[in-house]
Amino acid sequence: MIRKERYEPQKILEMVRGSTPRKIYLDGDLTLIGSKSLVMFQKKGISCIRCGKEGSYFSKERKEQDKHFHLTLYINENGKEILMTKDHIIPIDLGGTNDVNNLQPMCFNCNEKKSNTESWISREARQKIYGEKKGMRLPTPDQRKKEFLNKIEERKKKNHEKRLKPLSCKLSKVIT
Repeated sequence: MIRKERYEPQKILEMVRGSTPRKIYLDGDLTLIGSKSLVMFQKKGISCIRCGKEGSYFSKERKEQDKHFHLTLYINENGKEILMTKDHIIPIDLGGTNDVNNLQPMCFNCNEKKSNTESWISREARQKIYGEKKGMRLPTPDQRKKEFLNKIEERKKKNHEKRLKPLSCKLSKVIT
């Protein structure tokens, strides 16, 4: 792993424009910006949703084989680095998506403890982190399952209706 400069989180998050990945030159190096992680940090903050530890800096890094750098958020806790991750609120295995609305900031340690289970925090904690409007209580597992099954049924109905819908065409001439 090649690591270069460190950047204050606010400086990086100000550069994020939408969720389309794009490359910019950051201190002379072509760097990927606009990833889902960066968009999620911009929208939902840089504090772990579980323990509240706050991201300290972004590190510009790349693997040996990669052409472009990327930005990774770390917590600096008494000189020890802790990676900040994007956690799926509803795990992919349980029907969740990779949409930014289904992601939340979580430090590596908390994310590892959570594993593939569903992790819910109180409404008060969400409001403290995300603000009054964004901190709504998430649906319960039963409510989410019901919503998920309803969406599947709606898709089945739409697909079925499309197959049954008669083709319409205009005839310009009737041949007898």
